[in-house]
Amino acid sequence: MPLYQYKCNRCQNGFEVRHSYRALGTKCVLCESEDIQRVLASPPQRSIVIKDIRKKTGAEVTRAIEEARSEIERVKEQKSQRVRKEVKK
Repeated sequence: MPLYQYKCNRCQNGFEVRHSYRALGTKCVLCESEDIQRVLASPPQRSIVIKDIRKKTGAEVTRAIEEARSEIERVKEQKSQRVRKEVKK
């Protein structure tokens, strides 16, 4: 179900509600007023990231993947070192 953003016209509270497209009867979560209006929100940030990836060349994507894999391996090694230190104690 989609997440909708609303603003109460009575207490000016902004809030989010997850409900179906056809659902009715949403009230303000603070004052329970039905005098609310839906706020149009911008799309999530992840859509911007996807667009940026599409612009990269094959070599740039390969390099980014390699950097991510290296970072994952570095983090794994740090965690295993911490575990080894704790086991020795």
